[in-house]
Amino acid sequence: MRNSTLLRNLITILFLLLLSVAPVFAADFQKGLDAALRGDFATAQQEWRPLAEQGNAVAQYNLGQMYRNGDGVTEDDSQAVYWYRKAAEQGDSDAQLKLGFMYANGEGVTEDDTQAVYWYRKAAEQGDSDAQLKLGFMFDLGKGVAEDDKQAVYWYKKAAEQGDAAAQFNLGVMYDLGNGVAEDDTLAVYWFRKAAEQGFAKAQYNLGNMYKYGEGVTEDDTQAVYWYKKAAEQGEAKAQYKLGFMFDLGKGVAEDDTQAVYWYRRAAEQGHATGQWSLAFMYKYGEGVAEDYILAYKWANLAAAQGDKDAIEFKNDLRKLMTQAQIAEAQRLSREWSPEQSKAESGKAVTTPGRKQNPPDYTGSSFVVSRNGHVLTNRHVVVGCATLRVGGKQARVVSEDANNDLALLRLDNTVSSVASFREGRGARIGDKVAVAGYPLRGLLSDGLSMTFGNISALAGIGNDSRLYQISAPVNPGNSGGPLLDSAGNIVGIVTSKLNALRTAKLTGDIPQGVNFAIKSSVIRLFLDLNNVDYETARSSSPKSSTQISAEAQKYTMLVQCWK
Repeated sequence: MRNSTLLRNLITILFLLLLSVAPVFAADFQKGLDAALRGDFATAQQEWRPLAEQGNAVAQYNLGQMYRNGDGVTEDDSQAVYWYRKAAEQGDSDAQLKLGFMYANGEGVTEDDTQAVYWYRKAAEQGDSDAQLKLGFMFDLGKGVAEDDKQAVYWYKKAAEQGDAAAQFNLGVMYDLGNGVAEDDTLAVYWFRKAAEQGFAKAQYNLGNMYKYGEGVTEDDTQAVYWYKKAAEQGEAKAQYKLGFMFDLGKGVAEDDTQAVYWYRRAAEQGHATGQWSLAFMYKYGEGVAEDYILAYKWANLAAAQGDKDAIEFKNDLRKLMTQAQIAEAQRLSREWSPEQSKAESGKAVTTPGRKQNPPDYTGSSFVVSRNGHVLTNRHVVVGCATLRVGGKQARVVSEDANNDLALLRLDNTVSSVASFREGRGARIGDKVAVAGYPLRGLLSDGLSMTFGNISALAGIGNDSRLYQISAPVNPGNSGGPLLDSAGNIVGIVTSKLNALRTAKLTGDIPQGVNFAIKSSVIRLFLDLNNVDYETARSSSPKSSTQISAEAQKYTMLVQCWK
């Protein structure tokens, strides 16, 4: 694969080179090319090195490629950077792109996002679509440059118009969310379709969602199934789950429990929590598969370990129908299940040396509220835990409030970074908010996850005034994480979302963006009753999402519970 990439680059630029160099240089280059084409890279580098040393940019770039890939020379990223730089400084866009990549990833040079942006921009301004995509990504995330959604859109569009599928997908996301551009579902569909038709799985999944919910296109379950299947067949776990769901309910396709089980299983085997407990449901009731309480418990247990509240409830109900021997066997199967996607389980409970580490029964999120080591989370995250770890360290429960689903934990050490609560009045409808936490452990990133949205309502289900309804995406594992305002101060704690499958069974659709957080006024009263010395701050100066994320990283902790 590496050789074919090098040869393709060489052949593309050969004709330009032959027009721009003296005949002897062209002859030497041709000898090197002939050698490379027959796989003799040692001879190729002998022919190209003198040209590179005399300042030929194409030879310099090719020599950089050879050092990067170890073709004809000992692999050496530092030498690759050296020759890429020589060519890049002469304006070679391929070398500029590669040099930006080396800086972004710290290969052969100290990682430096600012330098990565510099070289990506050089190549992007020459029309290189890969560089345009990467530059858009840097602006999107605020890496090496101030976060700027408009600039991200600008560069994504440049690459998208050249047919880059990843850029088309990213541009679709920007239009879908209204980031850096006016929200426009029609344009989101347009760009998702462009990428989907090139086989980009994430775009196929998103396009399926647009058809499923009638966003930017006429609602059409048949088309939703078509695109979900395209993505599912490429291994996209979310699409596999959605496709199973469509077969389960007979939406856009004939109801088929066997097919539902097949696709739920495909998602479950990748660690998709909702897919796992959906499969558990099918085993419990014998839908599309033989009834089997042990396998039902196994899959529910795995989903519960990721903090899926529905799965936790399902598992607890299932226990009442099983013998202790059946439960023990199901737990053994759970312990022995270790897909590649779940290999990065973090945190270790105390176990007998030499024995296999059991995964936690479930995980959640929390945040530090005092410098004395007090940590706040939801009660349902820690109830019944025999072993509890917060941020990888032992912790204990010091107070609980069952009515408000709050729990106060204590670490054995003091801490330097704590969250600050918003002073004055609470949040209002429409206020921007952010959610920090550790959702879907083993499926998504092991690091902190940040999502953004707004306050949708000032009360929860049944006009519960203790809660905010929020639009920021929430997934299993977010429970107990902080809800932050635009200045990065605490205005609540994430507690729940609507039971999606249960609601779907009642309404025929999956609810979107219906999540809840306990208001900070309730939290502060709980902390006051427990004599916790928490901190407050004014929210007069909004911060960028990058700043909020960086600060939240310091005090938001993963909670792991072993029963």
